[in-house]
Amino acid sequence: MGRLADTLDALSVRALSPDHRIQGQLHHRTKVDISFTSEDSYYEYKSEQAVAAQLSAVLNALIVGRNEGFCAAVREVTDLRLDDRPHWDARRRRFREERDGAPLEGQSAGGWLTVASVGLRDANATVKPGAFDELDASGFLIEVHSAIADLWKDQAMAMSYLRRTHFG
Repeated sequence: MGRLADTLDALSVRALSPDHRIQGQLHHRTKVDISFTSEDSYYEYKSEQAVAAQLSAVLNALIVGRNEGFCAAVREVTDLRLDDRPHWDARRRRFREERDGAPLEGQSAGGWLTVASVGLRDANATVKPGAFDELDASGFLIEVHSAIADLWKDQAMAMSYLRRTHFG
């Protein structure tokens, strides 16, 4: 594997929710581990909306850290600077516009949780009402991880489609 690939594989990002009850780590490019900071943290939430908002904050922090780490790794290994300026090549410019506007969604295996994003930039977690009545903390985390895995799968399929469409 090349130096850039090794550097990207080694990238690890950690995040903590604003209320300090949920923590996350992104590693090996797309592996995300979410956990509660204590055994009681899950049970301290009063509503599904509250836990969804905190989970969204963690996911967004991981995405921002991943993007910043990616740019830093490219700069370190290649001396190239990645920026958000429009690319001079119209084909690449259209690809980037569609990539950044692609609606993505991950649904948990049990259907209790959805993670939606546009262009893998702003993640929004939604937890169905009744989840607290049906799921304990470990069951909830299983739902979180399956929704995130489904989001990555959706993102990979969208990127594959966009690459074929724009670059053949």
